[in-house]
Amino acid sequence: MIKNNEYTIINQKIKKETKIALLSDIHFSKQLNQKYQTQILENLQKNHPDIICICGDIMDSNNEVKSQNSQEELKQFLTKISQISPIVMVYGNHDEVKRTGRKEKKGSKKYLKEIVKEIPHCTLLDNEKATIKSINFYGIYLPYSYYYNKKHREDPTILKKYYQELQISSSKHYQILLCHTPLLLHQLKHSNIDLILSGHTHNGLMPTWIENRIQNTRGLLSPNLRLFPNYTRGKTKYKHTIHIISGGIIKLSRISTPLSFINFLFRPHIEYITLKKS
Repeated sequence: MIKNNEYTIINQKIKKETKIALLSDIHFSKQLNQKYQTQILENLQKNHPDIICICGDIMDSNNEVKSQNSQEELKQFLTKISQISPIVMVYGNHDEVKRTGRKEKKGSKKYLKEIVKEIPHCTLLDNEKATIKSINFYGIYLPYSYYYNKKHREDPTILKKYYQELQISSSKHYQILLCHTPLLLHQLKHSNIDLILSGHTHNGLMPTWIENRIQNTRGLLSPNLRLFPNYTRGKTKYKHTIHIISGGIIKLSRISTPLSFINFLFRPHIEYITLKKS
């Protein structure tokens, strides 16, 4: 059963009360069976969000949507979501990965791009900006080389380079940044961003029975294989900028680990963020 995490943010720049659903790490594959799809759709329909944000890793790999049938299934699933509310999404590292034998290699962005372009009310941000319901959304694209080069993914100056390419200017509108990974974001200056939404860290791999006992943003293990990492789940704040990290749907990727069969130890998460005018 999906666990909902609820947040309320009050800000004078908000024009109208808006409810955002935050999903990440769907990892669409054979593992995301009809049961998961039904749970996600029923949860969203029940909670009536105004906007749905998906922070990357929509698919588990390019291989998983190589066939026409798989592409059509993912397209139908995202279309059903878009019929609930407009979707804003960004790429995650798995959206640009292909599996060759036992190795993960650089794949292509085209699979997700081709699927999304036919879905109504669905915006895929590739280092771009979109304004929806009087909110400015920025989406940062971090390439395959960033995630799979240890020196890059642990160097804040590399992340800063991609961040600056967005050219985020000040605005009277409320401004939200979608970035798949939350790691290292706390080391950047976010003077023109009000809210950051991320995924990637899979709730710090906190099992269901322990996650509620530890009330902070630390987890057990990060995607970088760091023990007890910070900024892996929940809500934090950098000066005036709030950062909310999705717990994600699938915690262990089918293509990345032979341990994906223990996903039953982890509860899927959807975050609901209500924006209110002060």
